[in-house]
Amino acid sequence: VILLLDNDNSGRECTNKLINGDSRVKGLEEMGIEYTRGNPYWIGKDPNEALMKDREWFMVEIQRMKDRAEELHDMNEKRKLTEHMQPQINYETASER
Repeated sequence: VILLLDNDNSGRECTNKLINGDSRVKGLEEMGIEYTRGNPYWIGKDPNEALMKDREWFMVEIQRMKDRAEELHDMNEKRKLTEHMQPQINYETASER
C-alpha cells in the first residue's frame, strides 16, 4: 500500500490513523500490512496539485515510492523465509552432533 494523502493537518492525521489505527479499528501496522507513505513535502497541498505543478517530478516520486514498496516487500519476504527456515536449520545442526 502506498499512502498519498493530502499534505495538510487532516491528511497527516488520516495517514497516522491508517497506520496506527485507533480505539475502534486496527491500523496497517497492527494488521501486518506493508505500506509506504508519499513524500510529506509535496510541491502542493495534495498529490493532484503536485502533479499539475511538476508532472516530471511527480512521476519520479511515484516511481521512487513504488520501488521502495517493492524493496520493503522483498525484505519482508526474505525475513519470513529466514524465520521459517531457522528452526529447521537449528534442528539439522543439532542432529549432526
